[in-house]
Amino acid sequence: MTNILKFNELENLKKFLKDVSTLLLVTLFAKSLRYLSTIIIARNISIEDYGTYAYFIQLSGYLCTIIEIGLPTSIIIFHIRRGIPLSQIFLVILIFLLSIFFILFIGLSFYQVHSGNTEFILSDSLSLHHLLLYSFVLIIGSILMASVRAKEENLRYSFFTFLLGSFFFTSIVITKYFFGLSLLNAYFSILAASCLWVVILIITNLDLFHKSINSRLPWISDLFKFGLKNYITRLLSSFVQLLPYIFLISIEETKILGFFGVAVTMMSIFRLLSQSVSMLITSRLSSLNDEGSYSFSFVISLILVLIFSISLPILLNFMEQIIELVYGSRYLYAVPLISLCLIAVVIEILIIFIIRPFITSSNPVPSFQWIVYLTVISVMTLVFLINAKINTEYDVSISLGYSMIFGNLSGLLVSIVMFIYLSNKSKKNAQ
Repeated sequence: MTNILKFNELENLKKFLKDVSTLLLVTLFAKSLRYLSTIIIARNISIEDYGTYAYFIQLSGYLCTIIEIGLPTSIIIFHIRRGIPLSQIFLVILIFLLSIFFILFIGLSFYQVHSGNTEFILSDSLSLHHLLLYSFVLIIGSILMASVRAKEENLRYSFFTFLLGSFFFTSIVITKYFFGLSLLNAYFSILAASCLWVVILIITNLDLFHKSINSRLPWISDLFKFGLKNYITRLLSSFVQLLPYIFLISIEETKILGFFGVAVTMMSIFRLLSQSVSMLITSRLSSLNDEGSYSFSFVISLILVLIFSISLPILLNFMEQIIELVYGSRYLYAVPLISLCLIAVVIEILIIFIIRPFITSSNPVPSFQWIVYLTVISVMTLVFLINAKINTEYDVSISLGYSMIFGNLSGLLVSIVMFIYLSNKSKKNAQ
């Protein structure tokens, strides 16, 4: 009997690893198609317009984070662990999101009619309605994808991930060759791709719409409470990525905004790799006791330091050639900023892996994560503002890069101190 159980566990582990490997490969390929789409846009519109486009994408992602309040994760947990019908959960969340969208859309329209302010922050082409519409499409896609995950249909989830990347790339290429790329055309291209993707998700998941909502749903409050658990952490970590854009918007440096958009794309590649590994690490940490969890995180962090200390200098040495080949010579002025941003994102990745046990341990302490991210935000803001105040001839892009590095370094130091404290505490509890 024991041998049968061990065999079943081994088979389940093999299936899990196979699904994870497939998902990682598909995600990497799908993301690579989106990166190619971004490169095509960057090469075919002005640097200033590309900066606006990059800011628009970042802002829409943050708006999604604000509105969805962690509900996609709640779909998976409440269906799998509590056995609540998926269609019930989905329809409750859908009605909530539709209500939020309707309120925001009407409120924004009312504000613009009475104030006469119809422009987006940087561009006459894109309005806040464009931002709201694109964010809403992304949120609907997110909860549909979470429902697919809740059904434990990992291959379908991988397929839809790949499909979105393919639609983005195809839409941008078609727009470029038949209509020409501009800021507004690029927006409508990604909106059309996202809408088509959502329509296909709806058609292939019609079972989510078949049942009506039961009037007595005692689990609804728990559903929203669960989503709010990691909400502050997500808001803070996402705001760290949005903050540099806000700096540049505040001083109207539209060209450097375009350079930073290229830097963000390069940083995203590093972040994607870390997120892929993080999926496996989180599962591993959750299966260990607290002391083992901290020891494992320490070893992984040391390995990452070793890898980055070798690979990063090599990459930085060839950065000019890479940027000229991929983006063209007009983006060569972005190389110093990109180099500093890559150093900053390496530190950011180390922070992510060091603070991972803070939430996977038997006694999660998300407030420690909040302190780390608040430290990063505070120091980053302070360094940028001080540099702008005391140096009248400073280079904005260099100042931005150093503010990100010092902000992340301060966050790293705080996370290390907390890591040591919690690690020692877990050892004492184990004795």
